[in-house]
Amino acid sequence: MTFTSSSTATLDYAVIRYGGATNHATDYPMLKLDSDSTTMSNSTVSDSEYHAIGIMASPTLSNNTVTTAGSSDSGAYITSGSPILTNNTFSNSSCGVYITGTATPTLTTNTFTDNAYPIYLFNPNSGTSLSGNTGSANNVNGIMLVGSTNGDFELNMDNDLLYILASLDISAGDTLTIVPGTVLKFDYASLGSYTASLQYLRGDGTLIARGTVTEPIVFTSISDDSYGGDTNGDMAASSPSPGSWDYISLTGTASISHAIIQYGGSYHSWGPDYAMVQIGSDNVTITNSTISDSEYRGVQINATSPTITNTLINSHDSHWFTKAIYIDGGSPTITNNVITDNKYGVMIMNDALPTISGNTIDSNVNGLNAVSAISLITAENNWWGDASGPYHATSNPTGTGDTVSNNVDYSPWFTLNSDITPPADVTPRLTIRNVWTPALTVRWFNPTDADFNHVQIDRFDGTNTTTVSNNATGTTYIDTTVNYNIRYSYTLYAVDTSGNVSSGISPTAVGLRNPAPANLLLVSGDSAITATWSRSSSSSAMLGGYIVQYGTAPDALTNTVDVGNVTTTTLTGLANGTTYYVAVRAYSTSAVQSSLSTVQSATPQP
Repeated sequence: MTFTSSSTATLDYAVIRYGGATNHATDYPMLKLDSDSTTMSNSTVSDSEYHAIGIMASPTLSNNTVTTAGSSDSGAYITSGSPILTNNTFSNSSCGVYITGTATPTLTTNTFTDNAYPIYLFNPNSGTSLSGNTGSANNVNGIMLVGSTNGDFELNMDNDLLYILASLDISAGDTLTIVPGTVLKFDYASLGSYTASLQYLRGDGTLIARGTVTEPIVFTSISDDSYGGDTNGDMAASSPSPGSWDYISLTGTASISHAIIQYGGSYHSWGPDYAMVQIGSDNVTITNSTISDSEYRGVQINATSPTITNTLINSHDSHWFTKAIYIDGGSPTITNNVITDNKYGVMIMNDALPTISGNTIDSNVNGLNAVSAISLITAENNWWGDASGPYHATSNPTGTGDTVSNNVDYSPWFTLNSDITPPADVTPRLTIRNVWTPALTVRWFNPTDADFNHVQIDRFDGTNTTTVSNNATGTTYIDTTVNYNIRYSYTLYAVDTSGNVSSGISPTAVGLRNPAPANLLLVSGDSAITATWSRSSSSSAMLGGYIVQYGTAPDALTNTVDVGNVTTTTLTGLANGTTYYVAVRAYSTSAVQSSLSTVQSATPQP
């Protein structure tokens, strides 16, 4: 049954079953919707040999029950358009809803039961909206992500179903944003002719994964029931282990904070092997996170200069190939981290020249190994597990801390453990608007932590995030780089003397309206023009009055009249038959002038 692009159809309380075909050169879904003007509700679609419903337009489906014969096909197969699917039930399919091509559907409060996969997103498109969808008794109780992003995309916890990362690439120019509290699990994907043999997240685009202390972002194994519950539905028959998934590769731009990344980094004796977090870009920052239980390497840095701070990195494994951080070239910054319980804490290769300071490097079989580095490695001011410093057979044989190799400058070292505890957040106060400057004054109370040092302030303008101050030492910051008619959201981070950063807190977003007059109206008279205007709602504070400017050309308003704090005036002594151009500007009690209103024209007549 097909509804073409030129058709209009309404299906209500219909029963459609025993159709669909796979025995032809072309396979046919039982119901094909290629019309935007199609609605289907309260209906039953079942027992199709192929996809139950094929969608390539923007129909609306609500309150339907869709059941296939449990083949390798889907309840709804969506390839294009922006269909709306609400309150439907999909069951007994290889895939409840399969989304691919250029489709940007909206799926809201649908129920998925007894499917292999509830929702399968192949090459996810910007504009796809999934919220309130629930599932039970599916083989994998989640939303499978496969392929490459097409535009910006957000991962969140708006569904009862978790997002499952099989093999997802962030395309160059795209941004993948993961909101705080999101749990992502890795699993193999196999559906129809497609099989993802590796489990990864990678790409040349931008990854924004900024969690909070109370809502960290989690990357873990499909077998990890401690986050997000029993996603693979095996009632705890499986448990996560190092190497359960492969890797996260960051070759574009990435900002990761308050994240938990665990149980990845696969090792194979026959190769290839995968570090759990692979970094191939200078534009990567990882802070206040946990990277743990990698089977191979926790972090591998390839000839680049990223920053890793205030992060716990451990593998709980002493196999010879496990390394917390493996640095092969570049000049990365590795500061204020805890690197513990690994075969090797840090291994440095070739021409790498990292900055390694303020770290706790403790309880590793080998703390730092740089025998294959070309240059002497500076690793001063770290805690090695004991006040006596690291053990080195010749230069510090009495040291009982972690072992260091030759080619390492480790002295001086900390004689007390380093601080990696972030300070409390600041307490935001009301942001003050100054429409005349224009400026926004951000205010706060500092935390009471004894080692609190300063505040970093980031500003989001709806498109871009900018650090407007990375060292605010008082309790106010005046931002004079703002513009009218933009709503700004600030995030304030407390920073302590060890460089630890709080989770961040945001005052209420604010904006500024232009105080220039609006709705200027001119009425011609005999040798006169009467002008009236509206007062801007933002100009009432500190309003001094108005200046009317006029002239015989729109770019030459050479005559000015200060009319005081009124919203109407009559210009007299004008030449009849001559067109005059008029505009008005407001001024404050301190004589700061607004921009001009729009310019209007009128011609006096006798």
